[in-house]
Amino acid sequence: DGVFDMEKYRAALANPELAPTWALYESTVRDELPLRKLQDQVLAGIAVTDREVENAWRAANEQARVRYLYLDPGALVPDSAVAVTEEELREAYEERKEEEFARRASARLTIASWPAGTTAADTARVRTELDSLRARAAAGEDFAELAREASQDPGSARRGGDLGFFTRGQMVPEFDRVAWSLPEDSVSAPFASPFGWHIVKAGPREADTTGVERLRASHILLRVEPSEDTFAALEDTAAAFAERVAGLSADSLAARARAAGAQVTSTPPFEQSPFIPGVGRAPEITDWAFESPVGAVSEPLRSGNAVYVVRVDERTPAGFLPFETVRNQVRSALLLERKLERAREMEERASQLVRDRGLDGAAQELGLPVVAAGPFTREARLPQLGDAQEPFIGTAFGLEPGQVSGPIRLPNGTYFLTVTDRVAPDLAQFESQREAWRQQILARKTQLAANEWIASMRAAADVEDYRAEILRAASEPAEDAGAPRPPPVF
Repeated sequence: DGVFDMEKYRAALANPELAPTWALYESTVRDELPLRKLQDQVLAGIAVTDREVENAWRAANEQARVRYLYLDPGALVPDSAVAVTEEELREAYEERKEEEFARRASARLTIASWPAGTTAADTARVRTELDSLRARAAAGEDFAELAREASQDPGSARRGGDLGFFTRGQMVPEFDRVAWSLPEDSVSAPFASPFGWHIVKAGPREADTTGVERLRASHILLRVEPSEDTFAALEDTAAAFAERVAGLSADSLAARARAAGAQVTSTPPFEQSPFIPGVGRAPEITDWAFESPVGAVSEPLRSGNAVYVVRVDERTPAGFLPFETVRNQVRSALLLERKLERAREMEERASQLVRDRGLDGAAQELGLPVVAAGPFTREARLPQLGDAQEPFIGTAFGLEPGQVSGPIRLPNGTYFLTVTDRVAPDLAQFESQREAWRQQILARKTQLAANEWIASMRAAADVEDYRAEILRAASEPAEDAGAPRPPPVF
């Protein structure tokens, strides 16, 4: 009935059959409480006022229509009126290259790969392991502990394999069929589903609030993965291939790889990153490729569920795009800046024309069009205005219909506008949406506060990043069988 009953609670605590459930609940709460306390501290004092809600709603719903005159530098200033010398181009390139023309190291590779498939022996190994786990459960070991120890289902393993209650048809058919066929507290034989191989322990059944029967069950999932023997065989194949193709061109290597039954990937140039186009995440390949000369062919590299042989086809070191390749880009930007300067000099004349003749008269005198825009809201972004258009939008909502603005400076030039229409929002709609808007604003402020706290913690932290060194060391063979290896990095 939704009312907490202390007697039932105490009886449940004393029920030995519920001990695993309480242990799981206690563990979950123990994990969550520190996070909740931290959230409470970070987010304390966040609130949303009625004025904030109404202002945000108005900004999203009030609309305006305008007509504007744009002092277009391209139309007002011909190319012949501005000039740029070669020396000025080079000076501009040097000034901008750090911000606009820096490039990271890049490479282009030809990659032969041998995916490691699973074998009947791999499947048999998993089934044998599940048979052993099932036998241990039958002998009295706690199924939940066995699931925590062995299950490869990240979602349920930490909960002792518990999947909670589910109705018929909610799970994949293979799982559903076995789970619903079991008597309570019995454990199934191993069976396969699209996710891997399972054993399932059936729990109690009950009816939900609509009378539909539900079943609670736990499971242990093991995935069939290639064995070390499979990888060893592929590495032998790849090693023999690498010896045969050493010194060959990229095209010859690709042709021989296809003839040998390998998959071939020829990448476009890509910047140094653990992610390789056409391959995916493979830091072992990246680390080797960006430390090897052009034309080098790797020894077998194991990454994920495949073995690779890699040829470096092209390497470009980190640096800057050459002046010659960006000269036209720099020239266009510099000419536009000069035109913008000249157009700015016309502001005073344009302002006087707008005052004397109005927007249309000024436009006719200057040979420019008057453009209509809208309706748009305070939160709108008008593509034709370029970046940093807030002064234009703010002016549009600050004027009364019929009023004409003074000059509005944006990065791409100067504007004059007049408001032709203002559409007030419907306050009746606001009342029905008030709480939804309050929650939306609260969520935004909460996320902002959390982000600011994380940023402050990062700024205050003294962290040294050794990931690249660890990943590189992990991919290199140990000097001898007994040599220690770094731990895997997740």
